[in-house]
Amino acid sequence: MSKVLAGMEVGDTCPDFSLPSTEGEFRLSERLGKNRYIILYFYPRDNTPGCTSEACSFRDNMGVLTRYGAEVYGISTDDLKSHKKFAQKYNIAFPLLSDKNGEISRLFDAYNSIFKTAKRKTFIISPDGRIVKIIEWVKPEEHVKLAIEFLEREAQRAI
Repeated sequence: MSKVLAGMEVGDTCPDFSLPSTEGEFRLSERLGKNRYIILYFYPRDNTPGCTSEACSFRDNMGVLTRYGAEVYGISTDDLKSHKKFAQKYNIAFPLLSDKNGEISRLFDAYNSIFKTAKRKTFIISPDGRIVKIIEWVKPEEHVKLAIEFLEREAQRAI
């Protein structure tokens, strides 16, 4: 019997990883610190209605997310060619990462082994590399709203 990964939980230190992205090689450790949160959102497929809605919602709220010190990265099992077409078609201005073999999606328990795609799941990582919020089991357009609400609460706590 194969070992089942439990995935990441709130409070865990996020493991470093690298993946190819629409803006070159992405390495998590190079993005941490500097008083910024990292939002990693896993999604099943480019150019599907739900995933398009979700990506456009992040795109449309980048001003608010940036104001709260957050950077957004989308991750799916699609290849870079698909990501680049998707980003161009919908004017997605944040990097899309290609987890072609699903290794990182599995690590985060965000992999659907039946469809061989990522599951819709979002992780917010603090500047010190800890997972501080996990968002799952919601409609695509609600991910961004919940992320913003979390960042607003964090900003209020910092005052």
